[in-house]
Amino acid sequence: METGKMMFIINPMAGNWLNLKQQDKLIKQIRGFFGRVTIVFSEAEGENNISNLAREAQKNGCNTIVVRGGDGSLNCAINGLDLSDPSIVVGVIPAGTGNDVASTLGIPWETEEALSVIKDGHTRQIDLGIANGVCFANTISIGLDALINQKATDRKPFFQG
Repeated sequence: METGKMMFIINPMAGNWLNLKQQDKLIKQIRGFFGRVTIVFSEAEGENNISNLAREAQKNGCNTIVVRGGDGSLNCAINGLDLSDPSIVVGVIPAGTGNDVASTLGIPWETEEALSVIKDGHTRQIDLGIANGVCFANTISIGLDALINQKATDRKPFFQG
């Protein structure tokens, strides 16, 4: 796959948290597939949050943004990007608790298998929704579902993704 300029955004808090040894292994796996690409670790808030990192990567000429995280991490990246740019490609390495988007798209949950899908250039256009100015790639809920989701989010760090 001709990936152009790539950035990998890693959410170390997604799903099963990454300790330093696991972070080193992940970096080696990514570099084994893609060489010397930019890899950054996100923070929950501040300038290194996922949306800001994705936005800055695109501004700096990255046309492929790969997120290691769950559905929440993926949505944060999508909301940081100028999606009117037809050259932008967003990839995902599933690492959340549910990984619904990755599962729906048939992306393997194993890191090396997901990296292989990206390397081999398996891309697909998907529809995104917008509600109150916020993009989403998965689902939107109202009522009880939304309340349960908010309560789960408030119980962090148990629920991460």
